Order: sequence, then C-alpha cells, then structure tokens
Amino acid sequence: MNYGSINNSYSSGVFTGTWGTGGLCGHNAGSITNSSSNVTVIGGYASGGLSGFNIGGPVTNCSSFGHVTGDRAVGGLCGDNRNNIYYCHSEVMVTGNHSTGGLCGSNLYNSIQNSYASGDVKGDYATGGLLGGNDAGNSYVINCYSIGVVDGNDFTGGLCGKNVGIVTNSFWDVDTSKIGSSGDDNYGATGKTTAQMMAQSTFTGWDFTTPVWMMLRPGEDYPRLAWQEVFVGDIAGLYGVDMADFAYLANYWGQDCDSPACDRADIDTSGTIDLPDLAAVAADWLKGL
Repeated sequence: MNYGSINNSYSSGVFTGTWGTGGLCGHNAGSITNSSSNVTVIGGYASGGLSGFNIGGPVTNCSSFGHVTGDRAVGGLCGDNRNNIYYCHSEVMVTGNHSTGGLCGSNLYNSIQNSYASGDVKGDYATGGLLGGNDAGNSYVINCYSIGVVDGNDFTGGLCGKNVGIVTNSFWDVDTSKIGSSGDDNYGATGKTTAQMMAQSTFTGWDFTTPVWMMLRPGEDYPRLAWQEVFVGDIAGLYGVDMADFAYLANYWGQDCDSPACDRADIDTSGTIDLPDLAAVAADWLKGL
C-alpha cells in the first residue's frame, strides 16, 4: 500500500489477489508519477495494470501494458479510480464482469485528462474502451480517446460503458472498437473513423504546441503523448523497434531514395538504404517494447 510518492518506477511479472490488485501498487493512497508496468494481473474487485484501488494523489505520465482480468472495477491502468489522472495511457487487454475499461474500470469524483487506451476490453455490465463506468456527476473526462475492441452486454460504449459524469472533447474509433456512432454520442464522446482519428484536425483544442500531444505521422498513427519515447530506429511508425522496422528497411535495401516512404528508411540521409541505416535500427533494437 502506498501512502507517499512512487516516482520513476517499473514493474513486470504476474500479480494475483482478490481485492485491490495492481501491477505496481495494489492500494494507492499517494501519488504515482513517471512510472510504468508490463504485467499480468489476475484479481477480483479493483484490478488494474498499474494500481488496483486508487485514492489519494494524482497519477501522472504513467503507462501500462499486458493483461488484466478481474471481477468488478477492472481497468488497464487503474481498477477503482478516485484520483485525478493526467497524461497516461494503457495498452492492456482487459477482461471483467462489472465496470470494465481500457484505462479504468470505475472512475469517481475526479478528472481524467489527456489520456488514452488502446487495448481490447471484454466485459458484461458497463464496458467501455476507456472507462467501464464514469460513476459520479462530478467525474470528468477531458481530451481522451480509445481505440480497442469493446465487447460487452449491458451498457457498452466506445469510450464509456456507463456515464453519469461529464465527457468533453473526447473520441473513440468506431472502426477498431466495433462500436458505431449512429444514434448515440456515448455521453458526450464522439465516434470517429480510423482515418479521422489519425488526422490532427479531429482533435480541436488539444495541445500539440506546448506540447501535451504529438502527431508524428498523420494518416498513419493516432496521437501520442509528448513524453512517450520516440526512437531513431522506429521507421515503421509503431513506437518500438522490432522486426517491423527491420522489414521496412529490407523493403528498400540498396535503393536510392526517391519517395517519402524510402526517405524514412534512409536514417543517415545518405540517399541510399545501406549498412549505416541498418546499424541505426540495430542501435535501438527492442527499445520501446
């Protein structure tokens, strides 16, 4: 249980429990900053990839990856969330029964701002791409989005499964989520196609200048948080350096560049895709994964 501050921390592994189970902290009554997890969490009530039960200070600049399974209040980042969350993202496959969300299962009495979730979510009651339930009138969601597949029964939404709070300037991908936008604006969120979600013009009022957000490759990727790492060797545009980047380089190997796509593989800007470009990919190999 955390009553103080968790900063610059990382967790991996398998975590099991019945109440308040998290990949970094089971019960957080303090603050969490600049921290991440890549975990499997198997819990009951309040299960989250980073924190299970979250009450106290804010969660800021944090991320989570992996798998989370639980019963009630199950989320990719936080299970039962009662903190403010700023500039966070979750890429977690989430499975639960009641209040299941890509970022948080349940959200009470606070604000979630400038955050996103990209993992698939499967639940029964109150299932959403970002939140299972935004469960109080003074709970806010501002400048957020979700893109994962959402599979639920009662109260299923692209962004929020069930909402009694306020959702502002937030979006979900109707193509990838399999949750259409017709006849339902998802409690203030707006459903957009994948092409629209990959256009910076969709996100009017979002800060791409200071910046809070970045859009490195419009038309190819969604907005990312400005603090997320970007690597020289990440030429495939997937924000990690792996076989996708090697394959991209191999596709143009030995060529003299005459197109923007080829130019991306020409890391050393020599005009030819050759050994120095391969060395740059190798130097960043497996970073960001």
